[in-house]
Amino acid sequence: MTSGQQATAGGVDAPPPAQVAGFTILSEIGRGGMGIVYRASDAKLGREVALKRPKPELMARRDFASRFLREARTASRLLHPNVTTVFAAFEEDGVPWLAMELVDGGSLRQRLREGPLPVAEIVVHAEGLADALRAAHENGILHADINPNNILIGRDGRARLTDFGLARARNAPGEPPVFTGSDIPSWSTPDAAGTRGYMAPEHVRTGRIDERSDIYCLGLVLFEMCTGQSVFGGKNTVEWVGAVVEGKADRLTKLGRETATPPELARIIGKATATKATNRYQTAAAMVEDLRLLRRYSESGVEMAVVDAAVARKRTLYGTLAAAGILALAGTYALVRYEAKHPLALRSRPLTSAPGWEGDPALSPDGAMVAYASDESGNDDIWLMDVATRSAMRLTDDPATDRHPAWFPDGKSLAFASARGGEPGIWAMGTSGGTPRLLLARAEDPAISPDGTRIAFATRDPSGTLRIAVAPLSDPSAMKVLTSASDGAFDQRDPSWSPDSRRICYQDLRDLWIVPAAGGSAQMLTDHQAASRYPTWSSDGRFVYFSSTREGPLALWRISSTGGAPERVTMGTGPEVQPTLSRDGQRMAYATQREDQDVEVRDRRSAKSWRLASSAFDGFPAVEPRGRGVAFSSTRSGSTDLWWQSLDAGGPEGPPRRLTDLPGTLAVPEFSPDGRWIAFHRVLNGERDIWVIPSQGGSPTNLTDRAGLDMHPAFSPDGSALAFVSDRQGGQHVWIAGFADGRLKGEPRQVTAGDGIDVGPSWAPDGHQLVFVRQSGGDSDAMITGLDSGSAPRRLTRGFLVQWVRWGSDGATIFVEAGWDKRHVEVREVAVATGSERPEEPPVVLGEAPFLGLFDLSTNDNILAFDVASVTGDVWIAEGLAGGR
Repeated sequence: MTSGQQATAGGVDAPPPAQVAGFTILSEIGRGGMGIVYRASDAKLGREVALKRPKPELMARRDFASRFLREARTASRLLHPNVTTVFAAFEEDGVPWLAMELVDGGSLRQRLREGPLPVAEIVVHAEGLADALRAAHENGILHADINPNNILIGRDGRARLTDFGLARARNAPGEPPVFTGSDIPSWSTPDAAGTRGYMAPEHVRTGRIDERSDIYCLGLVLFEMCTGQSVFGGKNTVEWVGAVVEGKADRLTKLGRETATPPELARIIGKATATKATNRYQTAAAMVEDLRLLRRYSESGVEMAVVDAAVARKRTLYGTLAAAGILALAGTYALVRYEAKHPLALRSRPLTSAPGWEGDPALSPDGAMVAYASDESGNDDIWLMDVATRSAMRLTDDPATDRHPAWFPDGKSLAFASARGGEPGIWAMGTSGGTPRLLLARAEDPAISPDGTRIAFATRDPSGTLRIAVAPLSDPSAMKVLTSASDGAFDQRDPSWSPDSRRICYQDLRDLWIVPAAGGSAQMLTDHQAASRYPTWSSDGRFVYFSSTREGPLALWRISSTGGAPERVTMGTGPEVQPTLSRDGQRMAYATQREDQDVEVRDRRSAKSWRLASSAFDGFPAVEPRGRGVAFSSTRSGSTDLWWQSLDAGGPEGPPRRLTDLPGTLAVPEFSPDGRWIAFHRVLNGERDIWVIPSQGGSPTNLTDRAGLDMHPAFSPDGSALAFVSDRQGGQHVWIAGFADGRLKGEPRQVTAGDGIDVGPSWAPDGHQLVFVRQSGGDSDAMITGLDSGSAPRRLTRGFLVQWVRWGSDGATIFVEAGWDKRHVEVREVAVATGSERPEEPPVVLGEAPFLGLFDLSTNDNILAFDVASVTGDVWIAEGLAGGR
């Protein structure tokens, strides 16, 4: 009898055989809750693998071996960089075995013995592990036992989920659930799938799980990464059962306010670990999206000031967090757990589902129809949908952009915003179609009063800033401007009428305001604590509904029309914006918006553009000096590496080629002027360092191997020096070091100093000056400085919330990426001498503010590459507002 047979028959843990199915066992690696893992050699393929067999005591269970193999073979379908690959599942002498990828490193449990992980490392691991769950769930596979022992961290820095589906092999279908009534089985027996302390409430109560159960357990593990403590540690079994079932996880509720965890990460963990499965992420893909957004902004190293009020708080990074390597939400707030006890009890469902973007919803007064804007036809047009049947009709088909529909009180006509007359204007048409007619020129954001006599809108004053105005529909030319510069910061827009037609609520850069429709003093409604947008009144006038980021994600809120504390309404079907209510308050429609990021390349001479698109993240482009190609960061390989795309006169030439294979995240590449080198920064374990690699491929070299932050390299015009951003003297400022033969020469010296955070330096063509972005006190501007330490920089821009800059080849122009109109992030040319700006033709729009992307140009400015957001979204309908209107 072999050792395997002895183990099966008698429960004796005998030594393993020397050979198993062609594998030579070399040594034991470790033991877990279910099995024993050995290092083994695969002579046929000349590689080492991990061999796993079940613990002997499990083999006596009914049909265990067959279930083990069935689950393992199912898991072998998974090919994902964050999943340990199963090479083979087989049985020998009655014992089932798995041959798996050998991961040199250790388990997350071992890593946690050293304490919490750096935040940047947590974000990278979290995204990878959540995406592993996404891939598994889309293949019909549940994990059922996510805990730190089942997560391996290789020496390459990548986290991998292991033991997919094996916990379910332990518990056969039809066997008793984990808990039945008050009977709590001993955790020393194998009757329960899962691991004590890492099970979802529904798993504990009924033994039944779904995708959301895996999401819950991953959330528990992320909490442990942040704190070094398990959520339910220190509790006995009975205490743990009560805590998990009743949602009394005190440590979770304190994560956002009593630990160093960034609020957005705490918000994601809180949503993943909601007690009720309906309040969690409903899919792993939705969780990945939030984590990917957080990780992208972390890796860029570019901090964002308040670019757009609606989501500025969501994407702002304070300097102290930047040094730690994570872009988190600005401000401080407690993590608020939203449970099903909310009085509104909304029931939401999607109305639209076409590819692309659908938004700007407006419910008809009777709630039976919703008008909205959509790019389904390739152009932004106005559409109309029956809520009951979901049948849709396209109303407009002009080449101009048509947005922001608004209903007339009779429900038979619509107003909408369009530039079809050559300038922004408000047009009207019947809901049965026909030819639109111009209502108002030089006007945007229409809103018709409930009594049908007036229209409110936004119009530009002599300074070019939007103000709120009203006009009688009988004579639109007799308009009256209601607001001024003292009635809100920057643009004032999106007016909404109170039900009695006496007041108008609108938004400024950050807050909601209310002004009498007949004129008078405007009063700020919200508290300036978080960005608030898209106001709409409840049918009884008691509340104003709006979209806000005050708990992290864009969600819908309401506030009393007399002021007070806002109350959250929705929980997370996506980034939620643009609420609109029916006249009786029974229905609310709103929109969701999501973004993908690609690289676009434009020949500025011919205005031809090419999109380097994929389903992965592609961004942070660098143009080869002569315009022969683009280097960029991408997750196409499963990790964030540098890639190369050749270009010729006709566009991209051949498929993109991967340049690097380094642990960590590689971002913000920069070519040397002769095209021989690509410098970039790498994010790993919460730190950033500058690296360089030959542009034709080769071994990368670490230029700044130090604890802390070194990022955003920029070569001097002659290639003899490298500017970069560093925190080596405490602040985040620009430094310069010599460069030759792929190495830094001499000690770096500091160039900029003072208050604020400096990012993204770029050299003047003569090599005597630098332009960079300085963020300070909510402002973000382009600054020009000499190369002498302590030189006083000159402010080039003011009030446009600049994100990235590059000096033009003529020395007289700087290309500036900013939120110029507060709604879009765009690249424009700014004169060095005067600060005057002019748009590119055609415009270079990266995305809706506050989208953070980067751009770069060839040496002669002919080839421009920039990040671009692809926006998608749908219109949703919600019911259940009665009693809480």
